[in-house]
Amino acid sequence: MCAGIAAAVMFACLFAGPLRAQSSADLDFLAGLPDFTRVRSMLPDYLNHLAMALLEKRRRAVGQWSSADDVRRRKAYLRERMVRALGGFPERMPLKARTVGVLKRNGYKIEKIVFESQPRFYVTANLYLPTTGQPPFPGVLFPLGHERGGKSNATWRQVLVTLAWRGYVGMTWDPIGQGERVQLFDVDFEEAKVANSTTEHSILGVQCLLAGDLVARYTIWDGIRALDYLLSRQEVDPARIACTGNSGGGTHTAYLAALDDRIQVAMPSCYLTSWGRLLETIGPQDAEQCLPPWLKDGLDHADFVDAFAPKPYLILSAIRDFFSISGARETYREAGRTYTLMGAREKLSMFEADDGHGYIAPRRRAAYSWLGRWLKGREDLEPEQPIQPESEEHLRSTESGQVVVSLGGETVASLNLKRVEQGRPARPPLSGAQAVTANKELMRRDVRELAGFSPQASRLDVKPFGTIDREGYSIEKLIYESEPGILTPALLFVPRGEGRHP
Repeated sequence: MCAGIAAAVMFACLFAGPLRAQSSADLDFLAGLPDFTRVRSMLPDYLNHLAMALLEKRRRAVGQWSSADDVRRRKAYLRERMVRALGGFPERMPLKARTVGVLKRNGYKIEKIVFESQPRFYVTANLYLPTTGQPPFPGVLFPLGHERGGKSNATWRQVLVTLAWRGYVGMTWDPIGQGERVQLFDVDFEEAKVANSTTEHSILGVQCLLAGDLVARYTIWDGIRALDYLLSRQEVDPARIACTGNSGGGTHTAYLAALDDRIQVAMPSCYLTSWGRLLETIGPQDAEQCLPPWLKDGLDHADFVDAFAPKPYLILSAIRDFFSISGARETYREAGRTYTLMGAREKLSMFEADDGHGYIAPRRRAAYSWLGRWLKGREDLEPEQPIQPESEEHLRSTESGQVVVSLGGETVASLNLKRVEQGRPARPPLSGAQAVTANKELMRRDVRELAGFSPQASRLDVKPFGTIDREGYSIEKLIYESEPGILTPALLFVPRGEGRHP
């Protein structure tokens, strides 16, 4: 139900019957409304109504595409909007990568690596290399999902070991807030300050917003620099690079594939859906998965796929995932039209399995087959083999298991502080009344722009909800709509006496 209809129904319920006793001293009257649960959802309902209107506008615009040039213009637009939303990317500085250990296993080896995606912003990584076959091998970038353990997760390792056995070099790294890169870490008590990675991402995300950035600026740049490292290895064929990951790793597969032309095959798992279905179901996710003003800019999940056309793209989905399968199918249908316009319909596919969230075996098999088809010239249908377990300690790139303990260096918080200090605009000195007035107008403009504030010109519709008489004054209980469908309770304190009061 749209916000306007919801408001009309709510007002009808409120004022069709008798009002509560006017002598009531209960000032918290909103909780007494007949349909309080609807009142509590009015802000999400209002925002969803705005979002759906933006998505419908986008749908009409996309429907007018008629050529490959339209798709190429859209790709350029997506990249420009993404980079602008992120606050731009840091300067590309030397990686200063070093291998701190090697695990030799049957048919593959794991190099334990530390590199700097930004100066003294350390990234812990594992590189999985075949020990048989003839290099150069295809390379696979493997961004991780939201597992606190990071790169030591058994499912991720199953993929990476299998890829190494099949002649691929796999690169994975700990995202911020995971594995060895917990940012909010208590060094004295040797424990994380928050319980899980998604919470940490969102806390850091709010800080980034205050600095004028998004936390995805850090996570995406880590991925781009991980690709720089992968391509620096002589064992890797730079013309055969793929990217795949699940959940949060699927998010970053979508991001990196849309932004970096060096990736030739993309396979996001358990992420792509549509913003319309997201808003109808689980809503927005943690900070790095939201890129404001995404919807205002007329963008949706399908734009990630459209931006990769005409290169091979496989959408890996779970029918019972919390990321709506209906949205994934809608995105696939739209992207199919895009790939057709680009003359490459055979390079887009979607795989569904009747299971839940995760890089589960059916999706892994589909991924191996797709990789083989486009990077080796033949589909890989070989059954997956069990792998040797590996402890988290064995896979560490730091002695303690935490960067902030063993290496120190920068954190998202310290980098944010530096960006604020370096980028804060200088205000002119306030030398008189005219300068004060000008500065006040400048601040008002900035606040309106940052808050997205747009004044409403419509007449304020105020509904009375009873009066409480007190000694020397009365309290009028009122409800008004600040925006369509947003009911705002108010108390008006009126002194006794005739005439107008200050």
